[in-house]
Amino acid sequence: MSEKRKGGRGHPVIAKDDLPAVLQAYLDGKKPSEIAKERGVSRRAIYAYLLTGMGDEKYGEMVTGAMAARIADADQELEDAEDQVEVSKWSQLGKFARMDFERRRPALYGQKQQTTGTHEVTIDSALQERMEAILKRREPKLIGGKSDADVG
Repeated sequence: MSEKRKGGRGHPVIAKDDLPAVLQAYLDGKKPSEIAKERGVSRRAIYAYLLTGMGDEKYGEMVTGAMAARIADADQELEDAEDQVEVSKWSQLGKFARMDFERRRPALYGQKQQTTGTHEVTIDSALQERMEAILKRREPKLIGGKSDADVG
């Protein structure tokens, strides 16, 4: 393990170089509390790595895998829940994991951005004249004393 230093609340933190090992341990199925204990750091430090986007540039695929694993773990625990408390707990954790994934990986998961624009249609004068002539020739047909425009 790299050199420990004290964080803002007196918790040891991990060097950025250790991020791949932390992520791999998580992907291998270890819980953040187990990883923290093995590395001699707080569980909060492990979550900071998993939630803050640290290392996204260099380890983007690995971070994406860890986020997907959090969603899958929450879904599995929700399926295995035996009482309403566990259902509520894992449902909320799953929602948070999905929200985090959507926020950090919008191109892969989440809403797609919609754009709007205006379009102009140009009709040449010859076509315009033909359309006007067609409209002028159209006479409303009478149906029971009313024009078809009034009936429709």
